[in-house]
Amino acid sequence: TPDLHVLADGVPFVRGENVTLRLGPLGAPILAVIGIPGQVGSTLAINGKPLAASECGERYRHAFFSGDGKHWAIHCYSPTAQFVMVDGRRGRNYSNLPSAIRFTDDGRPVYEASNGNRTFVVVGEEEFGPYEALEWLREPPVLPPGAPPASPIEVRGNRVAFLARPLAA
Repeated sequence: TPDLHVLADGVPFVRGENVTLRLGPLGAPILAVIGIPGQVGSTLAINGKPLAASECGERYRHAFFSGDGKHWAIHCYSPTAQFVMVDGRRGRNYSNLPSAIRFTDDGRPVYEASNGNRTFVVVGEEEFGPYEALEWLREPPVLPPGAPPASPIEVRGNRVAFLARPLAA
């Protein structure tokens, strides 16, 4: 299969055999997930430049951007774990990442993660929990097929709120 030549605004951007683009809000970088020919896995490029140490595991699910377009995050999957990559930095390993990634106004990613039956809330580099589960503050939204997952975590400005059920003693 010949390489795809991807152009952004009419200018050569990136080449690859299996390329998926993710566009954020105005002013955000263009994120390209590039399949590695002959290998399971992918690498990332932002604005056409490969990111060092940006192996995203075996596959990825969704890309998320901060409202101001300065930060991005992606759900990544390796054979043994799931993790979030934020601005090119790999986060902790988890067994599941069930929610969307949101950002505080100061650029910290916020998301739900779990290991087995233990649920955590991650805000930037800080991990809260473990909890038995998170509860929705209001009725969960109905999303169309293929849409990024919703999140039971509320983010307003730099504040984060969630309802958590404690682990049984």
